[in-house]
Amino acid sequence: MTFENPGHILKLMKTDKKLLELHFLGEMLSREQVQEYLKISRGTLLRLMNATENPIPYFKLKRHVLFKKADVEAWLESKRVK
Repeated sequence: MTFENPGHILKLMKTDKKLLELHFLGEMLSREQVQEYLKISRGTLLRLMNATENPIPYFKLKRHVLFKKADVEAWLESKRVK
């Protein structure tokens, strides 16, 4: 997966250094990375984030939204039909 523009990373660095480290380690994903991973549009991701039942978990730091990769995978697994 690719990282967004460097400006985004610089703003994030000022916000929370620990989450930035996790982002670079691949444990945290940006909106764009989650969209690519799940193969969904931005609008669909926003609907999943704001769902009243079982929303996709995320962190919001000022204007930045990050997703823990393990949380996204666990959320996706919860959608499995048995």
